[in-house]
Amino acid sequence: MSGNTRKHEIELDIQATPEQVWQAISEGEKLQQWFAPIAKVEPGKSIELGWSPEMTGKANVRDWEPGKRMSWVEGEGSEREKVVEFQVQPKDDATTTLRLVHSGFGAGAEFDNEYDSTHGGWHTFFAAMRHGLERFANKPARMLSAFRMAEESKLVVWERCKAELAINTTTEGASYTAKLGNYELAGTILRAPREGYLCLRVDSLDDSVLSIFIEGGNKAMVTLQWTLYGDAVSVAPAAERAIVNFAEKLTNTGSSANPA
Repeated sequence: MSGNTRKHEIELDIQATPEQVWQAISEGEKLQQWFAPIAKVEPGKSIELGWSPEMTGKANVRDWEPGKRMSWVEGEGSEREKVVEFQVQPKDDATTTLRLVHSGFGAGAEFDNEYDSTHGGWHTFFAAMRHGLERFANKPARMLSAFRMAEESKLVVWERCKAELAINTTTEGASYTAKLGNYELAGTILRAPREGYLCLRVDSLDDSVLSIFIEGGNKAMVTLQWTLYGDAVSVAPAAERAIVNFAEKLTNTGSSANPA
């Protein structure tokens, strides 16, 4: 552990109550709305997270102060042990500050890919979480998810992703247009922390949020997450087909499903 010198420190202000922010990071059902499609929390004991049945892991909870602070340990006792810690603090009557510290990344090149991926991942995840809390805290929400592995590199798949989306910009804060299956997308790019990561507000579908993660090295990992809110939840089956087909198209696995 002495050589594990790098860490992520991220702080963001959210227009929500401390209770709402705490629920978002500590309850399985809430985590499934912005973070992981597989999420189970045993308060004060363990957390299980996964993006597919093959990519699911369980970690022990190290700290648990309800409403204030929690942390869990990944790879506990190993040379690659890492700690994920959240702190929740009220800022004013309308705003809560969430602070993340994800520590344990070594200085060596063998940690670079994981370090870069988690950096892009956290910023993209948090953009989706903040949007949901600030605009739809009391509305139904459902996150759709598709995960696929590619035989090609992250850079190749990322370029294909932009071309297939026909997205006119990937600049953070900009207005964009794109196409996903039969869906004409338009809205604002909430976050684009680095190549391979996008969090899109989809104004054309009731301010839903579409997050794209193209990660890895020589063999890319593709994850698409589309969170629908309120009445838009009713189109979940068609929207899910659209992201599954898109993920399969990016990874050249093919699909027999009809585009949606």
